[in-house]
Amino acid sequence: MTLPLDSLLSDLDRIPDHRLYGRVTAVLGLMVEIGGVQRRLSIGGRCHLVARDGRRIAAEVVGFRAGRVLAMPFGPLDGIGLGCRAEVVFAEPVVRLSDGWLGRVVN
Repeated sequence: MTLPLDSLLSDLDRIPDHRLYGRVTAVLGLMVEIGGVQRRLSIGGRCHLVARDGRRIAAEVVGFRAGRVLAMPFGPLDGIGLGCRAEVVFAEPVVRLSDGWLGRVVN
């Protein structure tokens, strides 16, 4: 039996002690080009784009071009421009269940 404290300590161990980030170098439609972190990301990797107002938009790496990362956002790009931070996310994607899933078919 694990104690709640053990579970909490395990969760704390997974928090990174530093953050890696690059900068937005171009935006074309919904495609965002990010420089400075191309060796830390791979296809399917995640990052958070930090808008000028501090909002975070999750994005997924879909390719590479000319030494830059190409990412597609999961939300609107309002407030994202050249030079905005793109923070690398090291955590695995998680599906959080809620009552909104009731009655739905999930494949």
